[in-house]
Amino acid sequence: MNIIDLNKDVCSLTDTGLVRKANEDNCSFQETINGFLFVVCDGMGGHVAGAKASSIAVNNIVEFFSKEKYTNIKQALEDAITSANLQILYAVAENSELKGMGTTVCVVLVNDAQVWFAHVGDSRIYLYNNQQQRLYRLTKDHSIVQSLVDSGEITEAEAEKHPQRNRILKALGMKSVLQATVCDMPLLPVTGDVILLCTDGLTCMVSDATLLQILKENTTIQEKGEQMLSLAIKAGGIDNVTLQLVQVSNSPHQQSVFESKNVPPREPVVNENEKAEMVNNDNEKNDNENKENVPIEKKKRKKSWIIFLILGLVLIAVGAFLVKNYLL
Repeated sequence: MNIIDLNKDVCSLTDTGLVRKANEDNCSFQETINGFLFVVCDGMGGHVAGAKASSIAVNNIVEFFSKEKYTNIKQALEDAITSANLQILYAVAENSELKGMGTTVCVVLVNDAQVWFAHVGDSRIYLYNNQQQRLYRLTKDHSIVQSLVDSGEITEAEAEKHPQRNRILKALGMKSVLQATVCDMPLLPVTGDVILLCTDGLTCMVSDATLLQILKENTTIQEKGEQMLSLAIKAGGIDNVTLQLVQVSNSPHQQSVFESKNVPPREPVVNENEKAEMVNNDNEKNDNENKENVPIEKKKRKKSWIIFLILGLVLIAVGAFLVKNYLL
C-alpha cells in the first residue's frame, strides 16, 4: 500500500546559503524495490571533500536499496550506512587530498504503511503529528551539545547558542567501525502527518516552534518547504540548507505510533541552602496551622460543655418542680 505520492506529497530543496562558497549537502528521493527512499546528507571537510563525501553516501545508499529486496529493514538500514561509510574511507585511501572528509546522514524508507529511519550526526528527522498538531523529533543528535543536554548541564535553549553546537560525535568517514542509530520499531503515521528530514543549516537558523507554525498552515507541502528555506536564508544562511518534506496522504492507521526524542523540560536545580530554607518554611507553616487549629478545637469543646450544663440545670429545675407538685 502506498501511503504517499511522490508527485504531490514530497518537497525536496537544497541551497548553498549566503556564506559557504559551495553546497556540501546532498539529497535524493526515489522509489526502490524496498519502498520510497529519502536521503539527506551534510558533507564536511572543505567544499570539495565535503560535497564528495555526501555524494558518495547518497549514491551508495540509493544503490543499496535499489539492487536487492530486504525482509529485515532495520538491519538493511544499518548495513546501507555501514557500506556508505566504507566507501568514503576507500575514497580517502585512494586520494590523500580528501583526508578529513565526512558526512552526516538521515535515511527514511517508507515500506508499505511503515516508516523506517536511521541517522548519523546532527542532521535530523522530525514528525509533524497532524492529529495533535505537534512537532516531534524522531532522532537525537550525535553531538557534544546534545550530550550536555542529556546530562542536564545545559537546556535546549542554551544548546541553540552554545559555541560548540556544530561539533558532532559521529559521522560517516571518521572511523571504519560506525554504529548508526536505527529506529527499533517503525513509525506508523496517519493521513496528514508530515516527515521532515533536514541538515543543521535549517535547524540552526529556524526554531522548532517556527517549523511547527509553518507545518500548521493551510498551504501546500511545496509552499511549506519554500517558506522554511526562505526563513533559514533570511536568518543569515550561514550554512548550506537542505530539507525534505514527506506528507502522508493515504494511511490505513487511525493513530500515529512513534517514539519521540523530544527533550523534556529540565527541573530547576535547588541547592542545599535553598532546600533547608524550604524545609524551615514548611515547618513554620505547619506550626502556624497547628496553632490556629488548637483554639478552634478548644472553643468548640468549651461551647459544648456550656450547652450540656444549661440543659442539665433545666432538667433539674423541671424535676424539682414536678416533685414539689406531687408532694402537695
